[in-house]
Amino acid sequence: MPMVLWLSRSSRVAELGEDAAAGLGVTPRRSDALLLVAVLLIGVGVAATGPIAFVSFLAGPIARALNRGRTTLAGAGLVGALIVVGADYMAAYLVPDVNYPVGVVTGAFGAPFLLWLMATGRTSRRS
Repeated sequence: MPMVLWLSRSSRVAELGEDAAAGLGVTPRRSDALLLVAVLLIGVGVAATGPIAFVSFLAGPIARALNRGRTTLAGAGLVGALIVVGADYMAAYLVPDVNYPVGVVTGAFGAPFLLWLMATGRTSRRS
């Protein structure tokens, strides 16, 4: 995580494009290193927990609704953590003597939510 924090300082400048970032002193190596570290961390997380579907589709819009339309990474992370903990609890205790995988529960709630988002046109940020 300290490496991600150190590398992410240049992420805002890298969003301007390669030429503008190079003009401002941010090398493409730094952006590539950030992406590599992020992919490795995500890969380790998925390998440890298994695929948990639709958490990001649920966490972002719910966090935005709870935060009066503002999007924050911390808010989405906390909502995502609550979703996973709640789904784990439901997977363990929803049906007696049956323990479902967490991905099944998040998929059961996330797929209809994603369809609702697409049907209502709330897939993009509004200014």
